Amino acid sequence: MNHFESIFTWVSVVVMVAGGALGCDYVSSDVDEEILSEVASHSDTATNHDNGTDDTSVSTESASNGDGNSTDGTTIEACDPLTPVDGILCDARDGKSYQVVTVGQQVWMAENLNYALFGSICYDNLASNCDRYGRLYSWNKALLVENAPENPYEVGVLPEGSPHIQGVCPDGWHLPSSSDMSALRQFISETYPTITEADVLKSTDDWGAFYNGQDKVGLNILPAGWYLSGDEPARIGEQALFWVDPSDFGMPPSPYGEDLEKPCYFLKNEAESLEFTKFYHTDMASIRCVKDTSVGQ
Repeated sequence: MNHFESIFTWVSVVVMVAGGALGCDYVSSDVDEEILSEVASHSDTATNHDNGTDDTSVSTESASNGDGNSTDGTTIEACDPLTPVDGILCDARDGKSYQVVTVGQQVWMAENLNYALFGSICYDNLASNCDRYGRLYSWNKALLVENAPENPYEVGVLPEGSPHIQGVCPDGWHLPSSSDMSALRQFISETYPTITEADVLKSTDDWGAFYNGQDKVGLNILPAGWYLSGDEPARIGEQALFWVDPSDFGMPPSPYGEDLEKPCYFLKNEAESLEFTKFYHTDMASIRCVKDTSVGQ
């Protein structure tokens, strides 16, 4: 091969590489510095052709320390959680979006929270379970309890001075209070008097052939399961457990001490209604958030 043929062959290879890297059906034979630059830049970055994303892109799944920034120091550019658009809530902390639904005068998240706060987990440590069911949080993590101690078996102190406990919810949203739960249950009983509360709330799949619900109000409650004392997974596909704001529930005395068991709502596959109960504060449960302002405010 003479010198001219070598140059011609080299240029042809560059053209073919440029065409493949840029995803073009046709590349001009006039190979110039711009194309060569594109070839170099694309050869430095591996592209995932299954989903069109760069393998080197920064993940938004990094755990957060609760202050609005991820633990690696990056900040997610703003979206406004106070103003859902077309039924979608955008969480400014990590850019995740959630469907929301209006039930009576309340606006609820229609999905479990999936904010990667440090210490929260995916069921069985599978990211696919977080995508489907959201993350699971201990009581201290759910409420972002002030001065939460290093020892998870101790209990921190609740924040004061707010009509709602925001906890791990996005800005403008809060953990359900007793009044939120009462309003929800009253709306269901008045609107669907012939259907069990469980059937109104449960999703139409995942609960099993005999226990799937009708999802009448769009809350799409899934059997996300929970964790016993943070290390033993329990009942995915069968049960759902949600932490709530404990401040106005008037909790009955606990045989294990008032500071150790915390209020939650529990839904079993065979149940006909939500069950108000208490679980140990180191157990891990799901979070649903309610908008601070009612419809029309």
